[in-house]
This record gives sequence, C-alpha cells and structure tokens, in this order.
Amino acid sequence: TATIATSVAIATRILTSEGVSNSEVRKVLVGAGTLDGILGLIVLSIAAAYARTHRFALIDLVVAVVEAVVFVGFAIFVAPRLIKGRIELLHRLAIRNALLVVSLILLLAFAVIAEYIGLSSVIGAFFAGVILATTKHGSLIRHKFLPIRDFLAPFFFVIIGAQVNVAVFMQPGVIEVGLVISLLVALGKIIGGMSAFFHVGWKKGFATGVAMIPRGGLSLITAGIGLSLGAITQRVLFEIVFMTVATIVIVPIILPYVLRFAGVSISKGETDQKVA
Repeated sequence: TATIATSVAIATRILTSEGVSNSEVRKVLVGAGTLDGILGLIVLSIAAAYARTHRFALIDLVVAVVEAVVFVGFAIFVAPRLIKGRIELLHRLAIRNALLVVSLILLLAFAVIAEYIGLSSVIGAFFAGVILATTKHGSLIRHKFLPIRDFLAPFFFVIIGAQVNVAVFMQPGVIEVGLVISLLVALGKIIGGMSAFFHVGWKKGFATGVAMIPRGGLSLITAGIGLSLGAITQRVLFEIVFMTVATIVIVPIILPYVLRFAGVSISKGETDQKVA
C-alpha cells in the first residue's frame, strides 16, 4: 500500500519549478495522482482492518469495501453540497478565524467517523480537505492551514525517523531490496503514464510516468501505521523510507531531461522566474 500513491504536491512542485504550468502532463498527473491516492487510502483501510483482527473472511472484506465506498461517496458527492452554504454563511458573518475553526471541527469529525467505522483517520482527514477545497473559499482555508502544517510537519517526520532502527541498515540485502522496490514503483508509474498517452505518443506518457514517481507523506504514514499495527517489520519500514527518499531525490534531477526529450512545452515566464 505504501508504494501506491504518488505525492501530487511534490510532483506538481517539481513540474512548476521546471516551468510546466499548463500541459497534458500536469493535468494527467494531478488527476491520476489524486485517484491513486484515494485508492491507496482505501487499500490502507482494508489492510489496517485485517491487521487489527488478524483474520481474513470474505464477509469482512465485503463490509470493509462497502464502508470505504459509502464513506468516499458521501465525502465526494453529498458532503460538499451540505457544507458549501454553511461555509459561505460563516464567511459573511466576518467572525475572526471562523473558517479555520469550523474547518478544524470538520477535519476532526471526519477523522473520528472514519476511525469509528473501521477506516483510517487519515482517510477522514483527507476527505475533509477535499470537501473544503470544493467551497468558494477553499484557497483561503488552505492558506489559513499553512502555519499549522508548517508547525506540525516536522513532528511527523521526527516520529517516522524515531521509528526507524538504523541498525537495520547494516543487515545484508536491505539496500538491494530498497533499490528493487524503488525501480519497481518507478516502472509501474512509467507504464501507467505511457498507457494514458498511448493514443497520442509514448513520449509524453513517459514524462508523465517519471513525474508521478515521487512518493511522499502518504507512503510514510502508511508505513508508520503498518509498523504500529505489527503488520510490517523494522526492515520493511526502512526499505519504504529508502524508496520514498530515493524517488524524491532522483526525479528532480532527471525530470528536466525527460521533459525536453518528450517535447513538453515550458512556460518561459515561470522558467525565468525560477532562474531569477
């Protein structure tokens, strides 16, 4: 599960730094990256439910899938319609930080509901963000959350780092397995990207696949949950962390050459801004 989701934030940031602001590559990356993130979260919930019970039955799988589908359907199609009008009313009242407070309540409520029905609280928090992003004031809410993100993000990485046993690094085969996992996740994204652009040419698909290789926070969150549930070992955690770091470091180095090879248009204004 930790190898599924592309880090859309990292991938789009890399494309922006290369001046790719509006292209088929970017559009496919955002759409496909969001979709595989959702699918990854659903798979995470099912895997976490199995890890808690340590038993597998068809009825349990069906119930887990139905709960995940209903929750995702409600969050995507129903909740935004219920929230939009109330968010607009709060904004008109001009109460200081009202949007932030209500957004935090919504986030925590969805996290609790997701955890209560057997899904991961991460899924609830994610879809609370999706709901808030659909409102007219989504960008304002996102801006208000930035200081909280900047404050809490280091704690997340400290916790993940503290869970990694450095002694595992010395075990034979750990680096080799980490490299193999990194190559496999890269190959999977490249094949997927090329299939999406098969009708117009494989070069843009290749560039899209390379841009979708980076993994990020969701991979680390999944690994941390797996370790806490006893579903994975310290060795597997280290290999996932290795894969995540490797994909984040390597892609920004090779992507400019891949974009030029694919003939992807680059915005001159953004490129000049980057150089400046």
